[in-house]
Amino acid sequence: MPRTSRTLALLGDSWVRGSGMPFAATGRAPTYFVPQLARTLRERFGDAGGGWCGLSYTTDADRRGGSAEPDRWHQSGVGSWRTNVRNQPTPDICTSVSDTPGDLIHVTWLGDATSAVVLHAFAGGAINYRWNGGRWHGLTLGGGAGQSRYALQDFPETGAWTLDIAVAQGTVTLSGIEHRADMIGMVDMVYKVDVAPISDTPGIRVHNLGAGGSTTADWLAAMRSASWFTGVHSLGIDAAVLLLGTNDQRDFDAATYRTHLDEIVERLRSQLPSMRLTLACSPENSGDEPQRRARPMSAYQDAAATVAARHGLSVVDLQQTFGDVAQYRHDGPNPLLDASRLHPNGLGSAVLCERMTQACLAMLEAH
Repeated sequence: MPRTSRTLALLGDSWVRGSGMPFAATGRAPTYFVPQLARTLRERFGDAGGGWCGLSYTTDADRRGGSAEPDRWHQSGVGSWRTNVRNQPTPDICTSVSDTPGDLIHVTWLGDATSAVVLHAFAGGAINYRWNGGRWHGLTLGGGAGQSRYALQDFPETGAWTLDIAVAQGTVTLSGIEHRADMIGMVDMVYKVDVAPISDTPGIRVHNLGAGGSTTADWLAAMRSASWFTGVHSLGIDAAVLLLGTNDQRDFDAATYRTHLDEIVERLRSQLPSMRLTLACSPENSGDEPQRRARPMSAYQDAAATVAARHGLSVVDLQQTFGDVAQYRHDGPNPLLDASRLHPNGLGSAVLCERMTQACLAMLEAH
């Protein structure tokens, strides 16, 4: 029987991660493209689960979420959690850390069937976790150096649920949770879980692995660690989009961006040879920092196109999609950027979503 499930990962900066807000719960209108992309793909292919939910930004009300569809799969935090941002060898290169017993992360799943819930964490300390406010389960975060994965037990198999994760003792470092709705053959695991292959159940699972503020240097540092690939291998990714550029413009010239991006692609293709990959670069913005004005984003788009051509990859030209920055800047006649001058507004996100949906469908339907 041909395999009909698909898994898509979106890697990049805040153009991917977005605010992470659960829009329905807060009444805030969506302003980033990933949630609509994920809904569109789920309607087309079916539902294979919520995918990744990053556990960083757990105490900042404007940064909770961490998934591709935060209306149905999101988290928030209580206590003194500290966030390691863009510097960890985990799938979304961020973690949350606490050594205060009772500090808690509350995860909400508002979808339907569940077949696996896997916690990604580093060794050290112990947690307690519970479903729907019920009895607590204890879990020691053991193992050696690097990230481990833990199959959480006794989850509700149908319908919505909540999950509380609380610090029990020691220093606890959490990365994220993966939700699946089509896993078969799950092994009874304590730690260092090896996730079973994706089943033949139709559907798609979308992992939002964006990290706000990240650059090619941040992602390259993570990918130079075996731990990053260990975690990503377990996600079973069939296709991925890597969208970076805005923060590189601030920190590096286009030649350095090209060098970083080239090594990133080499490492991804070496470690994940069957994964389809598309590169994308954010379009020109209206930020007023001197380095932004001296380094046009067109040079970064050209660099991405050069790397894509060298490796035989698809590349998305978002500058062509957005058009003339004089028209779409935040205060232009047809604004597609918001007041930050760097990020898409609601209309810009809709334009971005349409183009990225085309790119993702091209990879997924070739799978």
